[in-house]
Amino acid sequence: MNTYFFIDGSNRAMVNLLKIKWQESLTWETKQSFDPNTRIRPVNFSTEHKNMLSNLHAVVSKGYLAIDEKHDKLITSLRTAYAEELNLKKEQTSYDDLLDALILALKGYTIE
Repeated sequence: MNTYFFIDGSNRAMVNLLKIKWQESLTWETKQSFDPNTRIRPVNFSTEHKNMLSNLHAVVSKGYLAIDEKHDKLITSLRTAYAEELNLKKEQTSYDDLLDALILALKGYTIE
């Protein structure tokens, strides 16, 4: 199976539940990298947020992202997003959770 599930690593209970479901090791917090068979991949936003936000910017600016107009809250989130030195200012961004979800969904894609 070639499907990976990226999940916010701050929710340890959910990560562990998914790892149990997929019969994976629960020692994920001590690992720096994943082997190719690891399906559940926790993402630490505090250390990876700059890279992920940079990736989102690259995807959007190159025109690779299409969002249906029915997702108006996500579009509003992108329009109101404000960052300084690749640090997202969540207090100035509407629907910042939707933006975080989009950033996490794009984790599996790398744009050069």
